[in-house]
Amino acid sequence: MKGTSDQAVSDYLDNLFFDDYLPPIAQVAQYTPCDTVNMSCRLQICDDAFKLMSMNNAPAATIWHAFIQMLLLGNSLPPSQLKNYVFKQSQVLYSKAQVNSG
Repeated sequence: MKGTSDQAVSDYLDNLFFDDYLPPIAQVAQYTPCDTVNMSCRLQICDDAFKLMSMNNAPAATIWHAFIQMLLLGNSLPPSQLKNYVFKQSQVLYSKAQVNSG
């Protein structure tokens, strides 16, 4: 008798879902693979400033670039704990850039 109620529920759900069917598809869209970049789009390099804080061998130019991006990000945020956090992290990047460039 073990498992008979589980089997009954499973059978009920199977019958419930199998009774409903999807309507037939009128037309199947043809898939065409695309292996090129759309020329109207622009690729942009993205640095993870928060990841740079834990890296020991990051180039100084990359750290300075991330520092400037963090300042711009912090300046665009409304007054909040997030803004304070971003500015504190930019100070970490600034000190890291000072150590790496000198």
